[in-house]
Amino acid sequence: MSVPRLATVRPELKKVVQVSLGIQSAFHESRQVASEEATEPTPPSQAGWVIPQAAEKSEVTFAIILSGGATQISYEGVYSRLAAESDSSADALSIEECLKRVRKHRARDYDFKKHFAAMPCPALWLYGDRDRSNPSQLCIELIESIAQKHDKDFRIARFPEANHGLWQCRLGGSAEYPTLTQMAPGIDKTIGSWLNEKGLAARMPER
Repeated sequence: MSVPRLATVRPELKKVVQVSLGIQSAFHESRQVASEEATEPTPPSQAGWVIPQAAEKSEVTFAIILSGGATQISYEGVYSRLAAESDSSADALSIEECLKRVRKHRARDYDFKKHFAAMPCPALWLYGDRDRSNPSQLCIELIESIAQKHDKDFRIARFPEANHGLWQCRLGGSAEYPTLTQMAPGIDKTIGSWLNEKGLAARMPER
């Protein structure tokens, strides 16, 4: 996963970045402890549901969320099963077909929309179009809808050849990870440009 280098963030905001990353790590660990049936690590991206709630209750200046969940959690479960998230073979259903089917799902679990709508800070979401774990297209649509309805300073960046971990990939299944060699091009530039635009990036010392 790519994260903004702390050296590029104004010193007074470094703690905000560290807290954001800490939330992801803590949520990952807590889900592992809570799930007796877990056979694979719970991805830190699930903090996508937690960070908006944390931002509501604390002085958060900005948020950068990588492949973060935004829909009701059951959508992710249905999607990851349809997409065979560990499968990287040509036999796996196309992501387009998976999205078509998951749109028919009628969720009854908790809806996080109100927490996204209450976020008091600018936020940047990064998503890969070849994500076979999280229905990124549905998340994007939801976030864009909330931003428009509630006049939020939200930005979304998409990476066409990126998987759930934002690695450049062929099909997107986790079985590909041992063969992947680089993050999707442009991630660092996207984060850096957004930080600069928001006046959050530190000035590099003159030489």
